[in-house]
Amino acid sequence: MSALAGVSEEVRMKLASWRVLIATPPRESRMRAEQYLEDLGVVVEVSADIVSALQHVEAGKNLRGMIFERALLGEEGPALLRAIRKLRPRAGLVVLTDAPEKIAGEAQASLAVFETPDATPEMLLQALLRAEEMATGGRLVT
Repeated sequence: MSALAGVSEEVRMKLASWRVLIATPPRESRMRAEQYLEDLGVVVEVSADIVSALQHVEAGKNLRGMIFERALLGEEGPALLRAIRKLRPRAGLVVLTDAPEKIAGEAQASLAVFETPDATPEMLLQALLRAEEMATGGRLVT
């Protein structure tokens, strides 16, 4: 099934200007998400380690969404999420974790949406849209 099926024209138009960073270890689910988003017109950048991911965040390049695997953030996860939010306050932030209930405080502090690492590409898209809306307060960002 095509990525366009089930995605409204309004959402497709919105995504056409997006650049998203996916910072997770290389695996099949990341490749599926990357392909799905690209099929929807999103420019996708990938990173498999925290150093290069933070370089992408710092460089900016008009990031509208970021997906981070919580394990990449290590013990400094809460501080890194706050720093990422400070650098890109208007970009949606999705954090992949097996135990979202254990780090609920991180979600509030970083205005992040939490999802599981095995989330489908469609679930990740919905998480990105929710996260972007949280970051922008529902305002249109151009």
